Amino acid sequence: AWTEGWDLGALLTFKWVLSFAYMAAMLGLAILLMRLLQGHFRAARHLALAYAALGLLALGFHALSGSVPPLEAVG
Repeated sequence: AWTEGWDLGALLTFKWVLSFAYMAAMLGLAILLMRLLQGHFRAARHLALAYAALGLLALGFHALSGSVPPLEAVG
């Protein structure tokens, strides 16, 4: 594998960079789709805020998963 020799810190950093790149790409595509369907970017701010709120909610659930014994191994 091309990640052979990477330590755990580098792999975690790479994972988070890829995660944020994926989220940014999906938000960009959603905004472009909205532009195609509606013909304007007026609701782009609302879409970005909703997208960020959903991401923060998921991050909160991930952070709290350690306090629920059956979910300790998931996080």
